[in-house]
Parts: sequence; structure tokens; C-alpha cells
Amino acid sequence: MGGPLHAAALATLDQFRDNGLYLGQRRGNYLGTAFYPDSKVSYKIVPNLSLESQSKKARNGFWIHVIHCIDALQRYSLLSSDEEQQEESGRHRASQSVNVLTLTQDTESKQPIISKQLATSKQPAMSNIVSVSEYRLTWKSFLIMFCSEAVAIVAALIAGIKLGIWWLFIYMLLPLVFKFLAALLSVRREGLQPIKQSQGADNVTLFNIDYQNHGFTIIKGPMSTVQHFFRHYGHPLRDQTTVFGDRSREVLSMLIIYAFVLYFPTGLILSLWMTPEAQYLWLTYQVYAIIVMHVVRVLGWQRCGSTDERVARHLCQGSTVRLYSSDEDTAVLASIKTIGVKSMKAGESLVQDIIKDNNVPLNASK
Repeated sequence: MGGPLHAAALATLDQFRDNGLYLGQRRGNYLGTAFYPDSKVSYKIVPNLSLESQSKKARNGFWIHVIHCIDALQRYSLLSSDEEQQEESGRHRASQSVNVLTLTQDTESKQPIISKQLATSKQPAMSNIVSVSEYRLTWKSFLIMFCSEAVAIVAALIAGIKLGIWWLFIYMLLPLVFKFLAALLSVRREGLQPIKQSQGADNVTLFNIDYQNHGFTIIKGPMSTVQHFFRHYGHPLRDQTTVFGDRSREVLSMLIIYAFVLYFPTGLILSLWMTPEAQYLWLTYQVYAIIVMHVVRVLGWQRCGSTDERVARHLCQGSTVRLYSSDEDTAVLASIKTIGVKSMKAGESLVQDIIKDNNVPLNASK
């Protein structure tokens, strides 16, 4: 949490200004900011299995992030599986995946289910169901934050116990304090659509995701259930206008980012009054932060520990994921079928076949 994040924090604050979030209560647009990132992906609704439809923006696109994580988790297994199933010796330009994600509203239970058989007349028979809750702040959340700052904590202990510089001890622990405050002051977000609002819209529709960087994706499910993830899911709420309401959370979250901006320059100035041993300690921590930042970016670990990464991991293991709201009032069941193809053209052809005929076998490569 040192110098490498300085530019990133400034860019985040610039985006707040460009989107008008500094203007006041319920002003500006969240989409495209750190509060509500924009996937910049579009999709087409395929009504009545027709091939023609108008493109629409997917906005935050929770399930698109899940597909990104699935593609990263299956990159090597997909390559080996695709090579084994090749029957002709032609060019193999680019291994791609075709993902068919099926979403259904869970109307049978309002309690978390783990590894339970589910078979009713309204829902298909499924096994190995794993429940995943929407974001909910628990003691585990703070434990994970504590572990993520383990190196800073060790550096703080060295500064306080061995070097006897207690103000440096406090300085090294500030990123952990900022993280705790960010979690406690995080904005409220719109969750899953209540069941009562989705009833009466049971028509199953196909959504063709227009983004091939992480394979081809088709999402299949009731119109209201799927579209909610493209419209409002995860969007920060602005209903509370009290002193400690939603606007206060927005402002306090922005101030925490400002604190991160000032963190590194403050340490740089304070280094003038540090002993040589303390300067080496501070500099070593900054070098560590730089190395870790590059490793995380190269290996694609930015979403590690997120809800979408956890959902993707369970889907890759062949489980049906039950994503339920924190109040356990509503839930969505998700399952996926992934097919490996050896070129973009083969992927496009398979997508068109799935759209034309929903009975295309999903257990064989094309």
C-alpha cells in the first residue's frame, strides 16, 4: 500500500470528478467508477431463438466477471482437452471456449443449501449444490484483511519493538486501518431481485454476450432474472439521506482514497527524520509493494478472494451454485457447460447452432 498505488489512487479520484460524484447528494453517475466498474461489454437478447437483436450494455455484468475467472481457471485444461479431441491436422489458431451459463430463480427454499439433492416439477434435478452468499461483512472479512497486510504488520513490529520508533509503528499499520474503515463505511448495494418481482416472467431467453476475449458466452434463463444482473445488480444505493446515510458513506469512502494518496508522500517526507535502519525498513517495504503489484497484475490475481471468483471456482468443479441474498429472501441457481473449440470461427459457428437449436449436445467438442 505504498508508492505504486499513488497513481492508481489519483486516477480513481479523477474518475469520481469526471462522473460528477463530487457535486452532491444523488448527483453524478456511478457507472465506470471504483464504486460500480463498467465491464464495457454488450449483449444481445435472442427472443424466440431469432438471430437478430439489438445490442445493449451489460454495465457491471456480474456473470461476465465470473466467466473471466472461469476462463483463467480452465486455461490449461481447455488446451489439453481441445488438443486430445482434434481429429484433423489443420491449423490450430486459437483455443477458445464456448460457455453456456444457465440461471434459474430458486423458489423452493429460503435457507442456504449445501450439497443437497433438489428435484421438483418446477426446477430441473440437480446435485452438488453449493451456496454462496452475496457480500456480507463478517469476522472472516477482517481476518482476510489482516492477513493481506501481514508484511506491513511485521514491518510495524520491527519498527516498534526492535528500532523503538513507535510513530513508524503506527505509520506502517495505517493501510490496515484504512482497509478496516473502507469495509465498515462501504456503500450499500442493490442485491438480488426479490422473487415476487420476478414471478410472471418465466419465459426462458438466450443472451448472447458480445465479448470474445474470454471465450464465447451464452446466458440462458428467465428474462427478469438475467437482465437484473445487467441493469441494477451491485449498483450503490442512494435512498438514505440521513447524516450517516448513503451520501456520507460515499464521501467517507472518497476521503479514505485521499488518505491513501497522501500515505506515500508522507512517508517520503518523514524519512528525513528516520534513522538509517528505519529508512532501510521503509524502503524495503516499498520495494516489496512494487514487486507484489507487478506479480498480481501479471498473474491476474486482482479478483482473488472476490465473490465472482468463488462462484467461478465452484462452477469449474461441476457444482451448481446457489447465490443467495444476505437476508436469505431470494436466490439464483447457476450452472455452466463449457465446450472447447480450436478457432474463433468454430466458436462462432457453435454459438449460432446453440441459438438455432437449443438441443445441441454440450458434452462434446466441435
